[in-house]
Amino acid sequence: MHEVDVADLDLNLLKLFATLFEARSVTVAGERLSLAQSTVSHSLARLREVFNDPLFVRSTHGLRPTPRALALSDPIDRALRIVQEALDQHQIFDPATSTRTFNLLMTDAGEMAFLPRLLPHLRALAPRIRIVIHELPRQRYKQALEKGAVDLALGRLPIGQADLVQQVLFEEPFAGFARRGHPILENPTLEAFVAADHLIVGKPAVAELHVRRALGTLAAKRKVALELRHYLSAAFVLATTDLVAVLPRTICQFSDFFPEVTHFPPPFRVTPVIMRQFWHARATQDAGCKWLRGRVAELFQRLSGEDGMPRSTSQVP
Repeated sequence: MHEVDVADLDLNLLKLFATLFEARSVTVAGERLSLAQSTVSHSLARLREVFNDPLFVRSTHGLRPTPRALALSDPIDRALRIVQEALDQHQIFDPATSTRTFNLLMTDAGEMAFLPRLLPHLRALAPRIRIVIHELPRQRYKQALEKGAVDLALGRLPIGQADLVQQVLFEEPFAGFARRGHPILENPTLEAFVAADHLIVGKPAVAELHVRRALGTLAAKRKVALELRHYLSAAFVLATTDLVAVLPRTICQFSDFFPEVTHFPPPFRVTPVIMRQFWHARATQDAGCKWLRGRVAELFQRLSGEDGMPRSTSQVP
């Protein structure tokens, strides 16, 4: 087997390997590391030379790791984590001057719920930091947080991830949405609602699961005229059609920007979604992450008392 001399490697190459393994794309890896694509390609060539292996090969689904890369992934992640934890022990974070990049994990629904309020808040306190948003299947949240690929996740805690540290932020209520002048607004009964043509956001999304549970057997009687994958598209459709939808209220702030769309109380009770921030225990004492979590809690636990939304309490100190 080809022997690798550690003197031929540096932390930047190892970090690049870990990022490529996660992103499976030279372009995406470059964006996450703030590197030009040519720099990433050059560094990948250096990694291939050091390990005497292609490491990543092109496929129809992006870069595919070779068996050698698969074997290297966990040891490299552990090495990077040990180094980072050692550096974090005496880390000082000054938000006014920091140029740190924070990687946040959330869905497109989470982006709509958190970013319009969070980003101006952070920019005012830490104008030089950079925020990168990642979206992954929920079953991969733990792995991404554990590896340090992301610093913090916002939204609904994935089922079965009890070992992640979590903090409740607020309860997300639901509202009905339709274009202004829609007949449902004059007769918002359960019968009229079920008889209407519906728009849903499915994957199925958490919101749709809550609506189905609330409607029970009536859910199957709806005429679903359109099923979307993203919440933002719903605004454009609702503004120009007679479709109705029940969606999370603060997520669907698009009604503030689309005057053609209005909201109404659903004619049935939908259990709110509990929104949290959560992170891996390895990031608990990280000064920068601690600051970021504090600002998220400060902002959203305070805002959770507005708009009739119940105030939440934290599950961690």
